[in-house]
Amino acid sequence: MIKINTDYSFADCEKLIELCGTSQSQNAELELATNIRLAQYPGGATSLAQALITWARRHESPRLVIYAGAKGGEATIRKFTDRLHGLVATMMASEVLATDRQTSVRKVAYSDARHRIENMNDGKLSETARGVGTSLICVDHSSMGYLRPLYHNAEVENRLRGESDFFDLTQKILNASVPQPHCKKITHQDTTAIAAILKELFSNTHDHARHDFNGRFYKKSVRGIHTVFHYVDPDRIDEVACGLPMLAAYLKQHINGWRGQHLQFLELSVFDSGPGLATRALQKPLVDLSLEEEISAVKRCFLKHVSSKERSTDGLGLYRTMGLLKNRLGYIRLRTGRLSLCKSFPPESGGSTETELLPEDLQLVDGTNGNDEPEEMPSVDGVVVTILLPIGRA
Repeated sequence: MIKINTDYSFADCEKLIELCGTSQSQNAELELATNIRLAQYPGGATSLAQALITWARRHESPRLVIYAGAKGGEATIRKFTDRLHGLVATMMASEVLATDRQTSVRKVAYSDARHRIENMNDGKLSETARGVGTSLICVDHSSMGYLRPLYHNAEVENRLRGESDFFDLTQKILNASVPQPHCKKITHQDTTAIAAILKELFSNTHDHARHDFNGRFYKKSVRGIHTVFHYVDPDRIDEVACGLPMLAAYLKQHINGWRGQHLQFLELSVFDSGPGLATRALQKPLVDLSLEEEISAVKRCFLKHVSSKERSTDGLGLYRTMGLLKNRLGYIRLRTGRLSLCKSFPPESGGSTETELLPEDLQLVDGTNGNDEPEEMPSVDGVVVTILLPIGRA
């Protein structure tokens, strides 16, 4: 049985993914803590969710064990499903068990998860995530697959909301995710760019992540948007980076010239449980692709107008993302397939209002060690894109 405890790191997520590389009956049961430190740090919650998606997808009947008693555990279960990792694991597992590993608490866990997703569906964004942040999660294998803030009509599954609606939604997300004194530091131009990025990235999950590359819908599928406002103590950056040297290096670059006791960053993450960028772009299973082919396919996704969709405006999502990051001195990490990639724009680059990106702006490096040639990682299910934007830089 697999155990995920409080002191979990990005490296531990990779170990879990590697462990699930082949489906083994002894790994079908996973014990998951409620409070996990990694989930509090930049990119941690969605990375943990992706690892849990991979675990569930690699086993025929994944069984989730939570720290709740067989009797009187309702409050504990509610706290568990209040966390992103708890909600995702609950919806992806075939069974949810109490600590005795015998008593099913699936009905209670599902009820609590549904209540939280109903808040998302009703647009009660401040009630969708712990702390200062928001979550919008679509559970495709249920009646909760098409949230009203994201879709015109839950009965018409292919009608994503348009740009103006996503702009309004983005304003609401920012108001719920960013403390009021800092909201004024986000310009109308920033909001417009963030809205376009969220729309394109989430549209990708709708078009490509609900089914495999052959078009077969997944038995279970989750995807969503997760935003968090992070206060980072400069003296604890290595702890906050949780084992990602490139993230630590980016955060440390912002210490000089910063006003105030803490560094402040807005996280925007979009995740799914689909086939991954290279597989969907090349219409081939990952095992049939060399690492070089996968790297090339993924990097092409960041080029202008490169898309597997047919609309003329498609393919701009990741390109627009890099433009916003360059302008706002941001950071991006991408985890898909066998790749972990990142790119950051340090303060010394000064930011830019240039509309066109230079070739070097689109050069992604290994997300762990910063090498130009990415190293092969354990094969993961789905895609996670995490963006960090500094807020209130002097």
